Amino acid sequence: MTKNPRRKKARIMPSDIAQDIIGTWTLSDFQIYAQDHTARQWGENIRGLLIYTACGHISVSITRDIEGSSSNPADVLESLLFYAGRYTVLETGMIQHYVDIASNPDRVGRTMDRFAELEDETLTLTTPIESYGQAKLTWIRSKA
Repeated sequence: MTKNPRRKKARIMPSDIAQDIIGTWTLSDFQIYAQDHTARQWGENIRGLLIYTACGHISVSITRDIEGSSSNPADVLESLLFYAGRYTVLETGMIQHYVDIASNPDRVGRTMDRFAELEDETLTLTTPIESYGQAKLTWIRSKA
């Protein structure tokens, strides 16, 4: 497991996160941090939903404006990020997403670690540092 230099201490104890994340979340921000620590948005006009169920299922749906032509399937696919599967909250508060289906077939069968920080109605999920850098997604609890 790679340490996250940007990780802040969670506001809610890890044992509480498992119950407190259940529900639907709306994407507020999606930043990509390069290896040199510069930040950029994942795209223009990002929209997304994150759903955690009480029985351990997750669904992530994120879109952005198409860069290129909407008649080009490759351009359309690049504007979509979807996956679903199961999740586990570890004692450390890290959330592991087990991917069963995804818009990117390379993600199927993978376990994706997320550092979680929950403060009030805001959930921040940060990826470990990878070859592209690190992603930080901020979600706001959806109201019924």
